[in-house]
Amino acid sequence: MSEIPAYTTREIIKNVEGCAIFTVPNDVDQSLIDTLTAQICQYAATHALCGLIVDFSSLKAANSRLIQSLARLVQAIELLGIPVRLTGIPAGIASALALMDTDIDGIEIRSTIDRCLAELRPGSAGRPA
Repeated sequence: MSEIPAYTTREIIKNVEGCAIFTVPNDVDQSLIDTLTAQICQYAATHALCGLIVDFSSLKAANSRLIQSLARLVQAIELLGIPVRLTGIPAGIASALALMDTDIDGIEIRSTIDRCLAELRPGSAGRPA
């Protein structure tokens, strides 16, 4: 059994112009996502964030349980009133999502981190200044 890697909030979240960017680690598994969800929710609750961007560009593979855990992370952040955008979804994971019939209705997905930032920053279209 492999040991679960330890991540600090500083290692997994970058704050750019008031938006938190969480890059999903390549070595993530469901048990780690549960721990990270608690850390990210705590970070979000204690920082004035205009949004959270979840970047999947480092993730190479995912099973349905991991995808569902990541969906719960998105829901938890949205329950805090913080908008979430996903980006960097590799082609293999996108096709797996479609084949797994995963419910992603209502989840905002953008092609780049820059597009996410442009939407989420205060003063952008649809966001108060």
